[in-house]
Amino acid sequence: LGSVTTICADKTGTLTQGKMQVVDAMMSLNPDAKIKALKQDLLVKAAVLCNDMRDPLEIGMMDWAKEKLKNETDKLQDEYERLDEIPFHPDHKYIATLHKVKGKNLLLVSGAPEVMLKRSVTADKYRSAWGERFVKEGKKGRRLVGFAYKEIDKDKISEKDIKGLRWLGSLLYEDPVRKGVSGALAETKRAGIKVKVITGDYRFTAEAVVNSLKLEKGGLKPEQIMEGPELVKISDEELAKKLDEVVLFARTRPEQKLRIVQALQEKGEVVAMTGDGVNDAPAVKKADIGIVVEDASAVAKETADMVLLDSNFETIVDAIEEGRGIFVNLKKIVLYLLSDAFAEVILVLGSMLVGLPLPITAAQILWINLVDDGLPDFALTLEPKPKDLMSHKPEGHERKLMDGEVKLLIGLVSSASGFLALGLFYVYWRLTGDLVLARTVAFTTLAISTLLYVFSCKSLKKPIWQDNIFNNLWLIGAVMVGFSFQVMALYLPGLQKVLKTVALGSREWLVVGGVSLVVIGMIEGVKLVYNRGHSPPKIG
Repeated sequence: LGSVTTICADKTGTLTQGKMQVVDAMMSLNPDAKIKALKQDLLVKAAVLCNDMRDPLEIGMMDWAKEKLKNETDKLQDEYERLDEIPFHPDHKYIATLHKVKGKNLLLVSGAPEVMLKRSVTADKYRSAWGERFVKEGKKGRRLVGFAYKEIDKDKISEKDIKGLRWLGSLLYEDPVRKGVSGALAETKRAGIKVKVITGDYRFTAEAVVNSLKLEKGGLKPEQIMEGPELVKISDEELAKKLDEVVLFARTRPEQKLRIVQALQEKGEVVAMTGDGVNDAPAVKKADIGIVVEDASAVAKETADMVLLDSNFETIVDAIEEGRGIFVNLKKIVLYLLSDAFAEVILVLGSMLVGLPLPITAAQILWINLVDDGLPDFALTLEPKPKDLMSHKPEGHERKLMDGEVKLLIGLVSSASGFLALGLFYVYWRLTGDLVLARTVAFTTLAISTLLYVFSCKSLKKPIWQDNIFNNLWLIGAVMVGFSFQVMALYLPGLQKVLKTVALGSREWLVVGGVSLVVIGMIEGVKLVYNRGHSPPKIG
């Protein structure tokens, strides 16, 4: 998540609460009161009968009908025996059920209002009026479901029968926006992350929701919206050209959501896809990071990489920040561990190449790695996240744990530490002839320098004098413990015997401290030079 460059967000259930509540019904426009009453009665019955209770939309529809029928829905279902059905599918955007009642076969159909209206026999003046009402209600952010019917002489139905219908009306739904989503979307933009809203909803409904979230200043422009039918007509190359501009994809089918995710990935984007329904599962699985809310379908959850247990979009932003913070800390840890390890390698190999006695023993190497530096290693994982972490553009696939700066620092620090320790070993061995003292100086030089230059590793962007070295008390404590262990290794008789060390005087400690300062100065110099030309771009 820390490397995500684009979030593809499904509208229903992710940006909104996914709690579909019928707030109104648009009934027949026929002036004949008797016909109008009959159609209104049949619309309520259709909400019960043409319903599989498979999603929040149909559950909300049933709740509305129960209120109208005073909870007599079971009786109605017994009276209108279901003979056959065509389940809902995103391709045809409707559900059709066939019922036997009083010797007649009644076909009921519900689905996308524009699809229902297109398949109905309706006067042009009414068709135009309904189209205007769809747009008007859609702009309010309401979702619409249309209903139609006809009588047939068959006991089985097919798609060929879904034509020549009689229009009944439409139910209007409201799906409240999730709390905190607007702020979370603003934070993603501040972090340089692009957001694409992909939904199967009616264009004007989706547009109203996106505008209420203030995703784009001044609202969405026409060129920032693309609908499923338009998406079908354009090639992958044309889609790739429009991806940067389009913010909202409306009336999309599951395979189109998948196509959008694939097109973004082909452009080098690291894509997170959010969703909640079965139809979102292919795109959620294909994305680099698949995210679903807690009340998502079981299929969507199985394909997802991340489940938001609090169903809060803000959690995604928090996770992105956490991911960026973990990556930054990993770089510090890699730098610290490998610099320490290669310094020991250089010290040992260097002595072998020039024919000197080993300047450090196996026990001393283990002491440095496990006892002295063990706790600082862990303490670096607890480094607080930089405050400006979310003001930089995401690096996407380009970011590397071992980037040029880390490699350069590892090479310089390990070389400096290793060769300086080797030089001190050679000088003390030649001047005093005391191999144990020479080894103790080399051993202490490596141990103390790593305990001190860990503070330079705290931030790869700020010099040590600008960084707050006291914002990680765990690290302060770890260094103090490591220093204490090193002192014990030099002055406790038992450890002197095990580690083959002797007590050092003040002169030796000054030399060790001087070498540590040289290493710290080298790290700070590289950070200063490197960051002048390689600072990550800030937003705005």
